[in-house]
Parts: sequence; C-alpha cells; structure tokens
Amino acid sequence: MKHLPRRPLIISSACLTLAVLAGCDITGEYERRFQETLANAGQRAAFDAVLFAAESEITGPANVGSGVKVRIPSLFDQAKPLATEPRAQPPFLQLPGFGYSLEKQLADASQKTAPAYVYYAAVPKTDQTPDQVQAPIAVAMKGAFPGAAWGDAQFKTPQGTTVTHKVIRGDGPQDFDVAGNGMMQKLDGRFALYFIDGPTFYALVGFRCPKAQADAQKFDAAVDAAMGTVSVPAGAAGPPAGAPAAGGAPAGGAPAGVPPGGAPAGGPAGAGT
Repeated sequence: MKHLPRRPLIISSACLTLAVLAGCDITGEYERRFQETLANAGQRAAFDAVLFAAESEITGPANVGSGVKVRIPSLFDQAKPLATEPRAQPPFLQLPGFGYSLEKQLADASQKTAPAYVYYAAVPKTDQTPDQVQAPIAVAMKGAFPGAAWGDAQFKTPQGTTVTHKVIRGDGPQDFDVAGNGMMQKLDGRFALYFIDGPTFYALVGFRCPKAQADAQKFDAAVDAAMGTVSVPAGAAGPPAGAPAAGGAPAGGAPAGVPPGGAPAGGPAGAGT
C-alpha cells in the first residue's frame, strides 16, 4: 500500500501558524463583525420600510430652515401641505414659529378614514432659553390634557444607538376635520410634540392621528422610527432670520405635493385649502 507524503500537511500547518501570527481570523472575529453588519443592515431596513429615504428640514415662518432634519413616515406620501388653513395647527395649541403642516387621510381597521398630521415649527434662539419656548406650550397643553408635561423620550437610531428628545404628549378626545370642510368631529386621538435644540433654532416637530387610524397603520412605531433619524448640524451656522431655506424635504424623498423648499408652494400665504 502506497503512503501519501506528509510534506503537504507540514506546509499547511506552517501556513496556519503564519496566518495566526499575521492576525488572520481563526477566533470568529470576522464572523462576529459579519453578524454585526447583518444586524445593522436589518436595523436600517426596518427604518427604510416605514420612512422616506430623504430627510425633511424642519422649517419655520417664511420657510426659514432650522438646520434640523428628520425622515418622516412614508404614511404621509401624497400628503397635503397646509399653512394658513384653520386646521393647519393643532386645535388646542398654536405652535410658536409655525411653518407648515402635512395632512394625510389614513384608514382604520374598518377602512374608515380620518386625517393625520405632521407639524413643523422653528423658533430663532436669539436670547430665548429652551424653557421660555417650552413653558407656554406646556400651559396650553395642560388646558387640553391635564397632566401634560415635557419629558425625555429615547429612540433607537438606524445605527443601533439611542438618542433622547424632549417630548410633550396629549392623548384623548380631539377635534379632527374628517371631511376637510371645517366641520370638526371629536375623535380619540394622540398627539406628540418634540423639541430639538439646534445650533441657531429651536426646532419643533409634532405628529397627530386618531387612535383608531394610528393603531391600524402602526403610526406610533413609524413616529418612533422618525425620531431616531433626527440630525442636528453640530455648531453649524443656521440661516439668518427671514432668509429663505436652502431646502426642506429634498426632491425624490419628500411627500408628493411638497416642493423642494419643504413648505407649501409660494410660502405660507400661497398654500391652498
């Protein structure tokens, strides 16, 4: 019986030794990193499934950009921009530095539709403190929802880390213009307003939806995902008061019907009803 030479085995052992000395992966390090990459890709995919790909800049009056950006839920595809209409702002709160809002009819489990909203506002920092902006909002919110108060909320980011934002919530009966004709209906609803401290502006973004539609459309989970994508330009110089924004929701990722500047065409005064 002819025996195979042992020389290849010796060479292979030597190569393995050199691979170890060279730092090659024999301990599963590459596998661990690969699994982390897969997990991160899965996390990003979860965000991509419910949010627009492009960010929208949070803007204030005259479409002034705050520099703060967020990816909003894709539930607001084909949403209608509002600025001067009575229903453009929450019925229980006049947002300081209000820019515009988006309105979209969403269906509940029985296919009954009612409007949901995204609200954008930006307040120049000038000499104001966060409390000076938040305090009047808290007073108005408590008038509609006793016990409402600012607090901290944490959100997962697409990168797997967590971020914290200030939020004030109001859950309970709220007026909704279901038919869009100014005739309000009282529905059980949810409202959340988030406060982001930007370089030169305090940015506010709010979300409101009737509870039945929110449950059917997984609205709250989409909002949580959106708040995990907020980006703040650290130390960046924001636009001066009164200057037009460089661009709000970028074309290609913004809800259809919203121009590249983010706000309704022509600015707040030019919005349709």
